[in-house]
Formats: sequence, C-alpha cells, structure tokens
Amino acid sequence: MGHIHSDSQYDYTASGYIIHDNKILLLLHHTLKLWLPPAGHIELSETPIEGLYREIEEESGLILRSKTMPLLI
Repeated sequence: MGHIHSDSQYDYTASGYIIHDNKILLLLHHTLKLWLPPAGHIELSETPIEGLYREIEEESGLILRSKTMPLLI
C-alpha cells in the first residue's frame, strides 16, 4: 500500500504509548538503536487512528481486543 504522503511533501506517521500495570511498552528501533513506542507510516486507505492501531499490532505482536481502546490525544 502507498503511504498517505505519496502525492505530497509530507510524511505522516502515527505513534502511541501502551501503558499496562504502570509499565510502558517500548520497542528497540533497529536502525536508530533507540527504544521507542510503536510507530509507523499511515497508509492511504486509513485514518491516523487506524494507522496507530495497525502499527501497534504489527510492531509489538499484540492483538488488540478492541479498536476503540481509550486514547489520550
């Protein structure tokens, strides 16, 4: 799929923190060698929130039970 920025100069991404039992999920970014929250590019066919949920599942391996989980924006 194409990224949402394919026809513009902008590169849109989504990221979010997963907090559970007072712990924050961070993933090791292999290129940057930094611990970061799940994040990635938003696809043309999705909203930023849909992109966020997809990236969380893709990058963490978690299966989200609900796509309406509480969000703090």
